[in-house]
Amino acid sequence: MVTIPAPQPVGSGQVFLVDRQDAAQTVVAQLLPAPPRTAEDYYAFNLADAVWGGGFQTRLNLNLPETKGYSYGVFSFPTFYTKAGAWLATGGVQTNKTKESILEFNAELKNIAGQKPITETELADAKANRVRGYAQEFETMGQLIGQIATLWALGLPVTELQRFTDGVLDGQRSSGLQR
Repeated sequence: MVTIPAPQPVGSGQVFLVDRQDAAQTVVAQLLPAPPRTAEDYYAFNLADAVWGGGFQTRLNLNLPETKGYSYGVFSFPTFYTKAGAWLATGGVQTNKTKESILEFNAELKNIAGQKPITETELADAKANRVRGYAQEFETMGQLIGQIATLWALGLPVTELQRFTDGVLDGQRSSGLQR
């Protein structure tokens, strides 16, 4: 059996730049730590993602493409593992608006972290969007197998598939299953 060490996050605020001369766009990617899949706040985190950037009518995607006009789309994607997780927000932006876009990514992160708390309307919309979109994660046999394989890899029972909508709608805590 392989022992996986505890995550060692890098310090915050690091910026990595790859200069591609004459690039039509800049790809901005913001990588943040996320909780493990078995965390008690799994469902709350999932809903925060649904407000921040995990869909079309989200803060990131309304700000950069719609309000600022810097991008065609900016989204976030959490990934959950047994010991930790990762939260990626990314999108292509106009090269001449790279700095401004990075500032907007940071501003939206600060907002979702408390400067502009999630409203009741945003929370209700996030719940509805997550529940409505859940069936799309099982449209093909490959997706179904992928869902089951992920649960198996995380040591979670298949019944977790049934808990998702209740957990999102009711704001229940994650199963808190111990490995």
